[in-house]
Amino acid sequence: RQVKLIDASPIGINVRSTVATYANVHDELRKVFAKTPDAKKHGYKDGDFSYNTGKLRCPTCDGTGVISLDVQFLPDVDIPCPDCRGSRYSKVAGSIRRENAAGEFHSLPELMDMDINSALDACADLKLISQRLRVLRDLGLGYLTLGEETPSLSGGEAQRVKLATELSRRATGRTIYILDEPTTGLHADDVRKLLDVLQRLVDAGNTVLVIEHNLDVIKVADYIIDLGPEGGDKGGTLVARGTPEEVAKVKKSYTGQYIKQDADDFIKFQGRDAFEHLLSGSESGMDFRMSQLKSKFDLKSDEGRIGFAEAAAELLSTVPNAVEREIYTVRASEAAGITPDAM
Repeated sequence: RQVKLIDASPIGINVRSTVATYANVHDELRKVFAKTPDAKKHGYKDGDFSYNTGKLRCPTCDGTGVISLDVQFLPDVDIPCPDCRGSRYSKVAGSIRRENAAGEFHSLPELMDMDINSALDACADLKLISQRLRVLRDLGLGYLTLGEETPSLSGGEAQRVKLATELSRRATGRTIYILDEPTTGLHADDVRKLLDVLQRLVDAGNTVLVIEHNLDVIKVADYIIDLGPEGGDKGGTLVARGTPEEVAKVKKSYTGQYIKQDADDFIKFQGRDAFEHLLSGSESGMDFRMSQLKSKFDLKSDEGRIGFAEAAAELLSTVPNAVEREIYTVRASEAAGITPDAM
């Protein structure tokens, strides 16, 4: 077994480290470009496409993309290289282009200047590279450029890049991942994406231990250890432990009371409002909301499944849009473990 801490500490201090290099994308791109007709024509190998030591790196900035200006009586100032304009490559590298399956031509400097979303489209025909870029996108990092220096990333971004790198490696199913408040600074939609990725780690047989205060994360945990009751000197005591449903029953647990309040808010709704509340908002809380709905029926028995189907069908009848109704039906049936036809 392995234990890996994925925290928000900076990824190195070297400006030569980029998102593409850390995510093991740049090495694969160099191999791809070394096989292009243009590269073969000039005798370039994959090593020549390295902006650290290759022949095609910018001679002015030596592949760093920046030059330092000596300002008298003040710290040195870094500015983009006037020759490569920050691309790290010489002009010759820009003339070596690759045609993708869509008939589009790109050079390696152009790809490094793309954000992950755009690069994923440009490299859609490259299986391994697409897989690694897709993990970064799934973690909500699609806006980062491949050439972005890793020391400039925020703590949350650095943590997710580290997580993406782990996901790109061969799965062993025998790893314990420890994450320290991974949702810090994340939009609610990015929290949902993060939870989807963490669930993939769990589904692969790994264990994920998360130190977190975000209720959307806490509600979908398999097991909660609630320490408190306050912070600092007034904390550190085991207040509650168990599943979200079990912790919600502990009155002295602040966490449990917030979970219970979320469930109570759902139960108060009626008709379509109840069903839309069930399926809307933070999708990361979907599992818990679904468990509240399913708790009213014994889905292990035919009678319980029929009862659930009838109740859900009544709610679905209030949805006027046929497309929405079909989407809700599929999502609810999957959560309850029954076929959409039974709804």
